[in-house]
Amino acid sequence: MPDEPKYHAALLPPGYGAKKAGPNGHALLAIKKEFAPIFGSKLVHARHYGEQTLISGDPADTVLDRNKQERYHWTEREDGVLMGTLIVQTEDQS
Repeated sequence: MPDEPKYHAALLPPGYGAKKAGPNGHALLAIKKEFAPIFGSKLVHARHYGEQTLISGDPADTVLDRNKQERYHWTEREDGVLMGTLIVQTEDQS
C-alpha cells in the first residue's frame, strides 16, 4: 500500500502559477508538475478563494467542511504557499 501523502492541498498566493511557468509557460501545467506528486494524484484541481487559489487532487475539495470548519491544518512555505494537511474528522464533526 502506498504511503499517505503528507499534504492534501495548497493555497497559492496571487500570481504564483504565472511566476512558476515563466514567460513562455503555462501556469496550470507548472502547478500540476509541482503539486500532483506531492498530493499523490495524476491531476490537480484549482478553485479561487478570494485572491488565493486552492489546489488539490480532488475536484470536490473545499477549504471548509459543511459545518464551516477548517478541513486543513496549514503550514506556510518560504514562498508564501500554504500547504494543507487534512484534519481527521470525528463522527461528531461530520
